[in-house]
Amino acid sequence: MIGLTLFVGVVIANYSENKGTALLTVDQRRWCDLKKRLKIAQPLHLPPRPDHHKLRAFMYDITQNLLFKRAIAMLVMANSSLLCVSWKSDEPHTIPLATVSAGFTILFTVEVTMKNIAFTPRGYWQSRRNRYDLFVTFLGVIWVIMHFMMMNDFSNSFGFVVVILRFFTITGKHATLKMLMLTVVVSVYKSFFIIMGMFLLILFYALTGVILFGNVKFGEHIGR
Repeated sequence: MIGLTLFVGVVIANYSENKGTALLTVDQRRWCDLKKRLKIAQPLHLPPRPDHHKLRAFMYDITQNLLFKRAIAMLVMANSSLLCVSWKSDEPHTIPLATVSAGFTILFTVEVTMKNIAFTPRGYWQSRRNRYDLFVTFLGVIWVIMHFMMMNDFSNSFGFVVVILRFFTITGKHATLKMLMLTVVVSVYKSFFIIMGMFLLILFYALTGVILFGNVKFGEHIGR
């Protein structure tokens, strides 16, 4: 492991020298990293308040209220907490939990409808977060129909996936969580080739061990 760590360190050092980042100061590296984050950061596409339309203005005020946003976040957390146990058709708790999750999905559908009324469909579609919410809500509506019509393992598994996808919508509802996710995405993107190199190296060691010691019988006297 020590030799492997040294090898990876040398590879990273040579890679940094080839890119030219090894000669940068700490502040210059932070500035370069900030510019890369700004490339993937999305500006907030928030349409103005429609003062000329009373219904849309009313929906706009509700959806932009801080209490409304916190309530939706709490609903997402409550919906995700239903995954604490597995959803199997032969378990007695599966149908009640799935039905409660279907109720949460209906509330999320109401939220998307209110935002479409407040922003108009064109204004709602400008934000990537809204597109993802709409996609998950569409899958949720399909699952609600499947749940009340089928109620089998397939519908439960589909609902399980929808709840997991719904959990990731909470990252866009808070600035700190959004920045954390952006940091993770940037880190994974920058470390992708290093991670793949480590994976291939470990895979090479594993295949070599299987080829060399694959015919050794299991037991205490391995040397015989």
